[in-house]
Amino acid sequence: MTEYINYNGSFHEASEPILKASNRAFRYGDGLFESIRMSHGKLPFLKDHIVRLQSGMHLLKMNIPTTYSTNYFYDIIMELAEKNGVEEHGRVRLSVFRKEGGLYSPANNDVEFLLEINPLGSGDFILNEKGLNIDVFYDVTKNVDKTAILKTCNSLPYILAALYKQEKGLDDCVLLNTNGRVADTISSNIFIVHNNRIITPPLSESCVRGIMRNHILKFVKSLGVLVEEAKLSPDDLTHADEVFLTNAIRGILWVGKFREKSYSNAISSMLLEKTNEYIRQL
Repeated sequence: MTEYINYNGSFHEASEPILKASNRAFRYGDGLFESIRMSHGKLPFLKDHIVRLQSGMHLLKMNIPTTYSTNYFYDIIMELAEKNGVEEHGRVRLSVFRKEGGLYSPANNDVEFLLEINPLGSGDFILNEKGLNIDVFYDVTKNVDKTAILKTCNSLPYILAALYKQEKGLDDCVLLNTNGRVADTISSNIFIVHNNRIITPPLSESCVRGIMRNHILKFVKSLGVLVEEAKLSPDDLTHADEVFLTNAIRGILWVGKFREKSYSNAISSMLLEKTNEYIRQL
């Protein structure tokens, strides 16, 4: 079956050359992306993704076309899913980048987009059977600035952390900010459970402004569980009762081990079940 992509509203075969060597995302990492989950033929968090995308574009001084709405991208994603035979469950990647031209100083601030979709095996989030084994990646830290919360095309800190993960036989790595405190992990936000409280680093600590992170912060409060944003050190992980990671594609992943410390998954299991219930009711 032929696989398709959508480039600026037009469908193309995925094997067709589209991007030029002068593409600014390639040259300078001058772009943003969103990873969006399609579940049971629905896009439950699409509006959150588009709001985050527009916010990031505004911060990067990109011109936001009036067409870049939730409804616009919903229609294109669903049409692309149909063309690719993705009927129920899929992973969508929406990339937006500044148009080619200029060196570090862009020729203009207009944008283009590229949309891709791949099938997923399940519509529900599934809790990992075995807890993740994680550690801290110290070689590269995340700057504490306004761009740290964005999902940009410049992902070198995460790539180097992923290489370290492979070298050490880990499942994920914690990235620190320049103050030596916990920011996030390779592809997820991080939460700890301590003394019946759920804690995650605030955005000011350079963590990505995650869609599932935001959902958990709102959702947990409705369950009557104490949740807060607070600065975390690596030592806080060793004193935690539980640690879990969140992202828009996998949902919630529980951590089984950090160095010599082992954890259970009671809270992460409960939150994942409640999240699946919420999505099915939409």
